[in-house]
Amino acid sequence: MIDFDLVTRATEYSLRSLRERTQTCCPSLFMIESFLCPDLVSKLHEFISEYPDKNWVTEYGQSERNRMKLNWVPETVIEETHMVLENLTIAINEIFNRHDTFMGITVWKDREGYHIPKHVDNDAIDIALQLYLSPESGDFATEFLHNNEIIKAKYMQNSGYLLGDKVIHSMTTPVSADHTRYSLYAIWRR
Repeated sequence: MIDFDLVTRATEYSLRSLRERTQTCCPSLFMIESFLCPDLVSKLHEFISEYPDKNWVTEYGQSERNRMKLNWVPETVIEETHMVLENLTIAINEIFNRHDTFMGITVWKDREGYHIPKHVDNDAIDIALQLYLSPESGDFATEFLHNNEIIKAKYMQNSGYLLGDKVIHSMTTPVSADHTRYSLYAIWRR
């Protein structure tokens, strides 16, 4: 069952967090910290860490990289999180001066050996938000290349980035054997 009170509180919390985003040297890249309200992060992490492996789906084209995903699990914290991110659409559009439509969320589960080489997102993605969900630390954050400068997100639970342009990025340190890299990915498109 959906906890609408949690969705309302979490939306207000994330709107405040959006206002506190950190601008980088790349005009369309912002770092975000403590983005989802603690209750929602806790509920989400508990759900995904206990969700049976057999119900995760291999990300298209990512089987050799060990990436699994969850897109939608109705009447759960996945749907609540989707609702919160959808509620942020107007504020996110204001940041980038856009009129994009929220397309949804994916929760990624990256296992041992996962990494991704330098790339830019495909044209279907206009604005992207990635939020790390694993409570353990590591060197598994996304890094961006802008004007020959490397900008790296903080790899800590409930932190990540908001990107509104085609910027080269990668994850160069493969996920270690003793770690699972959980993250939330949300996209908006024109």
